[in-house]
Amino acid sequence: MLYKRRLLICRPKAQGDKLTLSLQALGVQPILFPTMVIEPIKATQASMPMRLSLQSIEQANMILVQSPNSIVYLDQTSLMALSKSQVIYAMGAGTQEALLSKNIVSHWVGARGFSSESILNHAPITTLSLGSKILLLTGEGGRAILEPALIQKGFSCERVNTYQRTIPVYTKAERAAILAELPDAILITSVESLKNLLHIFKEDKDKDKLLCLPLLVISQRIQAEAIALGWQGKISVALSASVEDISAIFLSFRF
Repeated sequence: MLYKRRLLICRPKAQGDKLTLSLQALGVQPILFPTMVIEPIKATQASMPMRLSLQSIEQANMILVQSPNSIVYLDQTSLMALSKSQVIYAMGAGTQEALLSKNIVSHWVGARGFSSESILNHAPITTLSLGSKILLLTGEGGRAILEPALIQKGFSCERVNTYQRTIPVYTKAERAAILAELPDAILITSVESLKNLLHIFKEDKDKDKLLCLPLLVISQRIQAEAIALGWQGKISVALSASVEDISAIFLSFRF
């Protein structure tokens, strides 16, 4: 029975809040513990939203939005310009939903369980003419795979970092509370979040307890990294980061 089963959710707060509500409806007890904070780029201020070049938007043959966070800190002028574009493509259903919440209609590029590597083999990227201009909206840091790969394929790629990722700071008491009453499983949706989790607890003597817990991830790449980092608990891979797929894999757990 899942009632009161405790799942530690290590997603950024905006995505974690939505997942928390959905899991609560299933009788799960979610514990939101972000291991990554999404913030404005250092060169900007939270009170000064980022503005995209209208020329870049108008001249792009494809505008590729890599994650829901890619539009969080854009100003209204940029959002309005994007809403008029017919060439916006969202990487994943969550990104498409985030765009729609800003009245931006987009196409969905990729397939269920896609990765940055596999997306290069999906239409419409495979049908673009050489020399086509791609505007990539993404975050600072990360794997930075798409931009060089797109350029190598013969496209003109303009990368715009619209946000940055930082590691949150937790007090010793907050960390101790997690270790004292361990969750039944942990949800991780990126390699960076996984490494941040281990970094946050690196000074705690009981940190190895976390490595023995069941781990829920959204790709085999994260699974492989977890094993390389010494994870001892069972690792289950969901088909995607959607609420439906995460819920389905957690429902299949045997506690």
